[in-house]
Amino acid sequence: MSRLSFVVILLLLPFFGCSKPESTDPKPTFSLHPNARVRKHLQRHLEDIFAEIDVSDANQLDLDRQRVTDIHQLAFVIELYKERTGTYPFVDPVEGSISNVILGDDVERDDPHYIDDATFVTELARVLGDSLQLALEPTGEASRHYVYSVYGQRYGVAAMLDHPVGWSEGIRPEQWQYRVGSSEGTQFPMLEARRLFAGGYAASRPARYRRGLGR
Repeated sequence: MSRLSFVVILLLLPFFGCSKPESTDPKPTFSLHPNARVRKHLQRHLEDIFAEIDVSDANQLDLDRQRVTDIHQLAFVIELYKERTGTYPFVDPVEGSISNVILGDDVERDDPHYIDDATFVTELARVLGDSLQLALEPTGEASRHYVYSVYGQRYGVAAMLDHPVGWSEGIRPEQWQYRVGSSEGTQFPMLEARRLFAGGYAASRPARYRRGLGR
């Protein structure tokens, strides 16, 4: 499948701005203006979670770094969508309902719980406009797709990684999942997007294997 892209205002607006300092407001009110502080938070976060990774294949590590960056940008777009509409894309008022969008995967799913990626892109473009490209397909062969999932009124975005970076979860041997969403995970690790953008995860947490994997 060809690499998906659509246009949103990300070059001019790479990340949300904060109205209050991180020390007093870990969950800022987002603005539409670029904010160097937020970019600095995310750069520091990347450096922290990759700090303990020592591998001989630097290219694979760079691909993981790009996947994490893509997830941060995807979370940005989703939070901006809520800023414009008051709700996340495709949320369902029924608590416990689940919908998934598989981004970058060409496998068709005949399942009411799955929303096709073209519908997802069309809806984001309807609200946010079409001024800039956003990658929705992972680089490299190890991770074929990203996932956007909604659980009632909440959401999460995730990517598969080759390496156990900080805050990731080993879901099977040699495959790690990194997640960002509307709230921190309770059953599995997930960073809260707004707290992340405000610099609230200054210290990294080591990657962990999922229970039952025998590690």
